Amino acid sequence: MKLYIIAFFIATLCFCGCTKKSGCQNESAINYDASATEYDESCVYNYFGVLKWENEDAFLSANDINIISIYFGEVVIGENIKVAEFDINKELNCDADDWIAFNKQYYIHPNSNDKSKSTILSIIDQDGDEIFTSEIELTPNTCNEISFLFK
Repeated sequence: MKLYIIAFFIATLCFCGCTKKSGCQNESAINYDASATEYDESCVYNYFGVLKWENEDAFLSANDINIISIYFGEVVIGENIKVAEFDINKELNCDADDWIAFNKQYYIHPNSNDKSKSTILSIIDQDGDEIFTSEIELTPNTCNEISFLFK
């Protein structure tokens, strides 16, 4: 009988102590799981900030562009934005409502030591024409202030 009790006790310890929980083990990820015992490559990082253009009058007005849509790759950041609502003389600031704010989450490959996210910024006018495109780098968990010039 003692042998059965000891075997049951050992089996219970092994079963309870050997259970693995998969999850994100990187504390800077938005889906960090402190109870995860096994890394499952699922970490997602938050990228936020503001976008500002520098030469609205010189380009947008000259080309009769009143409305724009902004994309990071295929992801819509802002759609049908009225350019007249923004004052290009205001300072770029993540704490203000003066410019176009974004907040997106991206999965970054776990083998990457650099958690920055490279993406394509595209601006489309009201006629569907691409008026700006550029590769940009986003840093997770900090305000990304992105300023650009139309040409």
